[in-house]
Amino acid sequence: MNTARNNSAAQLKAWRARWAALAPRERQALALALGTIGLALVWWVLLAPALQTLRAAPAQHALLDQQLQRMQRLEAEALRLQADLPPPAAEGGEALPAARPDLQRALQESVANQLGAAARLVLQGERAQLTLTRVPAPALAAWLGQARQNFKVATVEMKLTAATGAAPAAAAAGDQHWDGNLVLSLPPTEAAP
Repeated sequence: MNTARNNSAAQLKAWRARWAALAPRERQALALALGTIGLALVWWVLLAPALQTLRAAPAQHALLDQQLQRMQRLEAEALRLQADLPPPAAEGGEALPAARPDLQRALQESVANQLGAAARLVLQGERAQLTLTRVPAPALAAWLGQARQNFKVATVEMKLTAATGAAPAAAAAGDQHWDGNLVLSLPPTEAAP
């Protein structure tokens, strides 16, 4: 340990001797060069990253604001859809009464009139399963809106896929067709129209 201390003391003495041997003009130039290197290091290590973060902050803040607004829209949509769901079973575990036959008949007629042979509705107590084969997207959207408003049905589950083998003219016109299944919850007897 003493040897290392002695070596560093000897090196420091040698540097001081060299510094003293330099002309005043050389000492000034060397001091200026060392100061410039020190300032450059301070800039690259401390100031430049902080300034870069400060410059990027407004864009990042705007992006986060957009994400927040999107999440708030999704939350509002989820709350709206949740409000459309039928009430849960009554306290004590009793199931809701089955939907009325006239509601079921009106729902069957609605499917036949608006979606035609491309859709098949199977009623199962308080639920209905709608099977779709190449149903046009606008017709499906219109029927779902009408069913929700007129019959107070709620979509419980939806599994749709884009219909394959669409006609080139339909694909060019942007007409999307769907295949898949929808599970609908029918309102209880008291809520039926």
